[in-house]
Amino acid sequence: MTRYPSRPQSFPLPVCLSLVWRQGLNMTKTDDLIPGITWTQLEAVLDSLADTPVKKEMVLHLVEGTRKQSPFLTAEGSIKEIIYIGAVLLDVRFNPSVSDLNTSDASSLSSASRPSSRS
Repeated sequence: MTRYPSRPQSFPLPVCLSLVWRQGLNMTKTDDLIPGITWTQLEAVLDSLADTPVKKEMVLHLVEGTRKQSPFLTAEGSIKEIIYIGAVLLDVRFNPSVSDLNTSDASSLSSASRPSSRS
């Protein structure tokens, strides 16, 4: 029989927490996989964090970019990107404008184009 740590009796626990307590404090092992999530579900979660229409629009682009990058990243790299997106959305000092969503000169410089001919 497995012995579990005793809990203080002064605080009654709801039935669900009582069951968790009896089964042990660690519900999952540290090497278990995190629950799976689809890109659509991730987008919905991040959209719920966005507090402005512009940030909600950004979610569409950022999740799409991360989804396209993910085959070239490690699992940890993909998770890092997702956490970065969440952090940006929660940053109250970050208030992008609609013009920030448009392509900038810097992003168009990285596109493939023919080198200009020098005269």
